[in-house]
Amino acid sequence: MHSISIISFCSATMLTALIVGEHTIAMPMDLNESKNKTQKIVIVGAGISGVGAARKLLKQGLTDVQIIEASSQPGGRIRGSLFGKSVVPEGAQYIHGASMKNPIFQLAKEYDLLQEIYNMSGAEWSVFTNTQKQLDHDFVEEMVNLTNFLRKQIALHSQGKGYVEVRSIGQVYVEELKKVFSNWTDDAPNFRRRKLGFLNMMTKDECLKFSSQNLNDVSLQEFSYLKAEAKALFQPSLPEDKLQAIKHMGFGTTNKIFLEYEVPFWNSSEHWIGLVWEDETPFSGLKPNLAEWWRRIFAFDVVHPVERYGHILLGWSSGKEAEFMETLSEEDLVSNITRILRQFTGKPVPRPKNAFVTKWFSNPYTRGSYSHISIDSTGDMIDTLAEPLPQEGDKGHPRKTMQILFAGEATHRSYHSTSHGALLSGWREADRLINHYSTSEEEHRQTNNMNPKEKIPKVVIIGAGIAGVAAAEKLYHQGFADVQIIEASSQPGGRIRSYPFGKSVVDEGAQYIHGASMKNPIFQLAKQNDLLQQVYNKSGTEWSVLTNTQKLLDSDFTEEMRNLASSILRRAHCLAEEKRYTQAKSLAEVYSEEVKTLLKQWTDDHVELRIQKLALLSMSMKWQCIHLATNSLGDVSVHEYREYKNIEGDDRNSPGLFPSLLQKLLEVIPEEKLLLERPVKQIQWDGNFISEDTSLYPVRVVCEDGNHILADHVIVTISLGCLKANSQSLFQPSLPKKYQHAIQNMGFGTMNKIYLEYEAPFWDENTDIIGLVWEDETPLSAQKPNLAEWWRRVPVIYVFRPPERFGHVLVGTISGKEAEFVESLSPEEIASNFTKLFRQFTGRPSLPAPKNAFVTKWFSNPYTRGSYSHISIDSTGDMIDTLAEPLPQAKEGTSSPTMQILFAGEATHRSYHSTSHGALLSGWREADRLINHYSTK
Repeated sequence: MHSISIISFCSATMLTALIVGEHTIAMPMDLNESKNKTQKIVIVGAGISGVGAARKLLKQGLTDVQIIEASSQPGGRIRGSLFGKSVVPEGAQYIHGASMKNPIFQLAKEYDLLQEIYNMSGAEWSVFTNTQKQLDHDFVEEMVNLTNFLRKQIALHSQGKGYVEVRSIGQVYVEELKKVFSNWTDDAPNFRRRKLGFLNMMTKDECLKFSSQNLNDVSLQEFSYLKAEAKALFQPSLPEDKLQAIKHMGFGTTNKIFLEYEVPFWNSSEHWIGLVWEDETPFSGLKPNLAEWWRRIFAFDVVHPVERYGHILLGWSSGKEAEFMETLSEEDLVSNITRILRQFTGKPVPRPKNAFVTKWFSNPYTRGSYSHISIDSTGDMIDTLAEPLPQEGDKGHPRKTMQILFAGEATHRSYHSTSHGALLSGWREADRLINHYSTSEEEHRQTNNMNPKEKIPKVVIIGAGIAGVAAAEKLYHQGFADVQIIEASSQPGGRIRSYPFGKSVVDEGAQYIHGASMKNPIFQLAKQNDLLQQVYNKSGTEWSVLTNTQKLLDSDFTEEMRNLASSILRRAHCLAEEKRYTQAKSLAEVYSEEVKTLLKQWTDDHVELRIQKLALLSMSMKWQCIHLATNSLGDVSVHEYREYKNIEGDDRNSPGLFPSLLQKLLEVIPEEKLLLERPVKQIQWDGNFISEDTSLYPVRVVCEDGNHILADHVIVTISLGCLKANSQSLFQPSLPKKYQHAIQNMGFGTMNKIYLEYEAPFWDENTDIIGLVWEDETPLSAQKPNLAEWWRRVPVIYVFRPPERFGHVLVGTISGKEAEFVESLSPEEIASNFTKLFRQFTGRPSLPAPKNAFVTKWFSNPYTRGSYSHISIDSTGDMIDTLAEPLPQAKEGTSSPTMQILFAGEATHRSYHSTSHGALLSGWREADRLINHYSTK
C-alpha cells in the first residue's frame, strides 16, 4: 500500500454539493485494477481545496481517499453561522469574476445554485464623515474613479517602470498620490482633508483585499496554521526553500462584524455605508491603533436580500485591529459601533439587537484569513510551496516521489487569496496524482473501464502536430480507446519538422524551449524522457554586431540598445496607459513615440552615434517582428506582451529535441490510429449520422479522397493560417459569427529560416550571433516590404552549434512579406545574395560563398499557411479564448450533444500563443475537457 498526503490549507451549499454522492459517480477508469496494491491518499484539511481534490480523485477511480479535518465540520474557511433570519457566511462570500471562466461560478451553475447569487449592479453608496457630513454622490464617484486610477498606476509599476527602491504597493500608492495632491493646491483645506480622508478609507479597503495591516507590507509583485507549525508538523523537516517560502509569504486577518437591527436606520436604496475620517491621510500609513480599533472599520454593507436575512449590516476590518476585535465582548462591540454610527450619520442610531464577529485569527486551524505576496516574498515562493515532496531525483528517493503534496489558496500563484484559487489548487494536485498513476502500459489499454452501458466515445483529432498528438496521448492514458488522428501531410509533427542539412538534421520549425525550467511542460517532458542532452546549454551569448559601413560596434553599447528596445516593446501597454498615448493601437506607434522622446535626450550626441543608435533600434524592430511572425510592428496590438506570459528560465536552443519528443508522445498511440496524407475537405457537425452498426454520431469528417469518419468529438488543431484560408468551407454548418470574427482578425504571419553551410567558418569561434545594422535605417520610418532588397529583413545570423554535430552552419531568420518572397528563390540565389551581404558588412571581398543553402517554406506549405500567431491591432486576448471554446455551447432547451467541435493549437492559448508549449498545453486542455465530461456522466 502506497500512502500519499495532500496538505490542503462560495457558500456552504457549494461545499455540500461537492461532498454529497461521491461514490455514486460513474468512474471512467479503474486505476487499481492492473495493480495488486491500492494507492492510499490522505488529505489533511476539508476545506474546498481538500474536498475538491478528493472529489476529483474519486471520480477518476482512486477509491482509497481519506480526508482528515481538525475541526468539527468540513469547510475550512467556508463556514456559516446562524444569525438574524438565516445563516451568514463567516468566510468566503464573493465570486471574484462571475463568469464561466471561474470554476466556482461553473460549479454553481452546474449545481443550480446561481439563485443564491445577489446581483448588486447599480448599488448605491452613502458616505459619511466623522463631522456628520454626507458626501455628494458626484464627489464620491470622482474619488472612486481616482482610486481606480491609482490602482491602475500600481499595476503599471508592477509590470514595467518602477521606482528603483520601491518594493511595496503602499510606497507606489503614496508616490502617485503625491503627484495628484500637487494638483489640489487651489482646493480649500477642508476639501483637501475630505479627499485625503476618502482615499484613506479606500486604503483600508485595499488592505482588506490583501488581508494585511498596511499596504507597505504588500509586495509590488503581488500562512496561517502552516506558518506557525511548519517546523514541528513535518518529520523530517521541510526543505529550506519551503520553510523560507512559508516564513516570508504574507498571511493576515480579515474579520466580519454582523449587526442585526429591528428596523433599518438606513434608506432602503442604500447598499453601502462608507466612513471617512477627515483627520486621516494615506500619507501617514495605517499603523495599528487598538485603542481606537473602530477606525479600521471603513464601511458597512447592507446585507441583501432583506427578505432572507432581515435588517443586517456587515462591517469589515483587517490587520491587528481585526485580531483585537476577537477579544472584545459583544457589549464592547455594540456600544462602540453604535457610538461611531451616531457620530458619522448625526442620527439617533439604535443599538443592534444582536452582534457577531468572526474569529479567524484565534481559530487554531486557520490562524488568519488568506495570503498575499509580502515585500519579503515573491510569486516564485508560491510555486515553491506548490511543489510536491520529494522531488524526482532527490537523494535517497529514486522512486517514491509525491509523498507530500500541497494545495490551498496560498499555493496558487495567480489566484491566491480566493476560493477559486483554493479549488483549482485541489484539482491541480488531484490531476498530479491521476497523471502519475495513469502512466503504465496496462492502464493505457483499459478501455473496459468506461461505463459499459454507454457507447465508447469516438474522438477524431485533425492535425498531428504537438497539440493533436498531446491530446491523443492524454486521452489514451485516461482509457479513451477510440481516438483517431488525421494528418494532411506525409509525416506527423505539424510545425515540428526537420531536414537533412550539413552533417546532421536541422529544425525547420520549433527549436527553442522558451523558459527552460520545470515550469515549462516541454522541459518537463524532455527531462522525463531523458532528452535534455539534446539541449545546447551555453551560458552567455556572444554578439558581433556589424554595420553596412564595415564597423564592429562595441558589445556593451549594442547590448544596451537591444535591452532598451525590448523594454519599450514589452512594456508598450503600460507606456500607452501611463503616457496617455490614447490613439496608440500598435507596438510600432508606442515604439515610435518613445524613440522620439529618446531623440530629444540625444541632442548632445555626435551625429554618428545618433545614427548608430537609431539603426540598432531599427535592427531590434526587425528582430521583434521575427519573434512575432509579423510583417510590421504596426500590425501587432499594443497589448501583445500584456497577454503573452514568460515562463521562468532562459530561451534554450534545443536542436533535434522537438522531433524526438514528438516520437515519445506517439509511442502510446497505435500505428493504425494515425492516418497520414488525409487532407480534410469538410467537418459536418450538429447532425445525426448513422454508422454501419446503426450508432448515431453528431459529426462527420469528410476527407478529400472521399472517405469519411464519424465521431462524437472532433478536436481541430490545424493552424490559424489554414483556418483563415479555409474556415468558410471547412465547417458545415458555418462557425458562429464570433468564431469567424476571431479567426479573421487574429494575427498570423510567416517566419522562415535560412540555413547556410560553409567549408570553414569565416566568423570568430566565440561568436554566437552576428547582428547586421543598416546605418541608413531608422525606426521612425514605417516598416514597408522591400522585396528588391529582401536581405535587409535579416537582422541577425545565428551560429549553429555544436559544430562537431552540425558542421559550419549559419542560420538567419526573416519575417513578413520578404519571408514569403524568399520561398520562391533558388538555393543559388540565396547563397549569392548572402555572400554579397557578408562581404559588404565585413569588408572582406574574398569571403567565401556557402557550399549549401536551404530555406524553410512555411507560407507556401498548404497545411500551415504561415508560422505562428500574435495579437493583431484588430484582435484581443478575448478572441483567443473565443476560439478555444468548444461547439456547440450548452444551451437550455436544446438536445444537441455538446463539445462536438473542440479547438487546440498555439493560437488557442491566450498566455502562450506562438509557442510549442502553448500548443502542447492546448492539446492537454481539450483532452482534459473530454475526460472531465465523461467522468461526470
